[in-house]
Amino acid sequence: MATRVGEIESMLAPKGEDPAGILIDPIRETELFVSNLERAMAQMLIPADRKKFAIAAKRLGATYIMERVAHNYVELYNKLLLRRRSYPALSD
Repeated sequence: MATRVGEIESMLAPKGEDPAGILIDPIRETELFVSNLERAMAQMLIPADRKKFAIAAKRLGATYIMERVAHNYVELYNKLLLRRRSYPALSD
């Protein structure tokens, strides 16, 4: 379970893929937030739902293996460096 803030949604429930958990909206009204949280917690107690989330989490978790994430950042950095060198006005 997580609140729908920042990039959490794209990590937990990417478009076109099964969600790896439950997202709840960050609501300032405490009673409504607690009610939504209670429903999410109750859903996590349903074995079939929990299993479905676990399968999706295992699959999505492979996306965030540190070596893969670091490799993707290095590739992006190198791509941006090459692009910068292509535009002399941006250099120095």
